[in-house]
Amino acid sequence: MIDNRLLKVSEYIQGNTLLDVGSDHAYLAIYAVKNDIVKTAICGEVVKGPYENSLKNVKINALSEKIDVRLGSGLLVLESETVDSITICGMGGPLIADIIEEGFDQLINKPRFILSANTFAEPIRRVLVERGYYVVDETIVKDEKKDLYYETIVMDYGQKEYSEEELYFGPINLEKRSDMFIERLAGEEEHIKNVIKTIKKKSKNKAALQTLQKRYDRIKAVFDNESK
Repeated sequence: MIDNRLLKVSEYIQGNTLLDVGSDHAYLAIYAVKNDIVKTAICGEVVKGPYENSLKNVKINALSEKIDVRLGSGLLVLESETVDSITICGMGGPLIADIIEEGFDQLINKPRFILSANTFAEPIRRVLVERGYYVVDETIVKDEKKDLYYETIVMDYGQKEYSEEELYFGPINLEKRSDMFIERLAGEEEHIKNVIKTIKKKSKNKAALQTLQKRYDRIKAVFDNESK
């Protein structure tokens, strides 16, 4: 059984074929095929150990004919074939954005992207909006065991205009202002405040202070708008 984070991701998968990048034992692909969400899946792993683990798990579940596990970097595992949904989960936002940027030209169609980041999701929105995508939905799930928040962003092909704040925090997040979104921002606001105090006392790193202060001010503006 997959965890709540991947279960939420699975709700957005559409079409016949899934590409799951960094597949973590192929759990999501196995779940999607077994539950008839997709007919086939491709799992991409860039490191040999996880690649072998995914191969083994697919074989144990007797799904080798429906799930193809490949060793390679991100979207570059595709071989002139179409996929309907692409999932990249459990990584930082900048890394996910880099994976998309590196391999986007490998795509021969415009699949749905379902991306679950544990930090800084802003670059994900930017890299796909620049390539003609728009945000369909956003949701946040907390992993209580790891005390981590995972932001899931769903993006389809189609143009929309976004403000800087919408790209930064997410247009759907700002619209829905879910309890989990507010909880995560409040925790981040407090953390940044403490880090700023520490830097001012010890390192006097002006560049770091400016970056943190900018982030803090943006979060504070969200709460100020909430109270109006």
